[in-house]
Amino acid sequence: MDIQDDLICINKAGGQISLNGIAQGLAADVAQQALKARGIEHALIDAGELSSLGKPQNRDVYMIKFSLQNMQGINGLFTAAQSFC
Repeated sequence: MDIQDDLICINKAGGQISLNGIAQGLAADVAQQALKARGIEHALIDAGELSSLGKPQNRDVYMIKFSLQNMQGINGLFTAAQSFC
């Protein structure tokens, strides 16, 4: 991959770049701004990209449960501090 100021070239046949992470982050940011504008102080936003606003009730961190799709029956527990989400 060759990265210049205004150009990214992929030097491999069939190479691709996905920009969905940028869109997901933007969607989470816009949702957070909309919630703030409506006076909502605490929320966990999942737009494909996690974002937190404030903190959850009665705890210091958000608790997020997730499933690993390719691992049969394995669930994990992930804790995220406000500044991490």
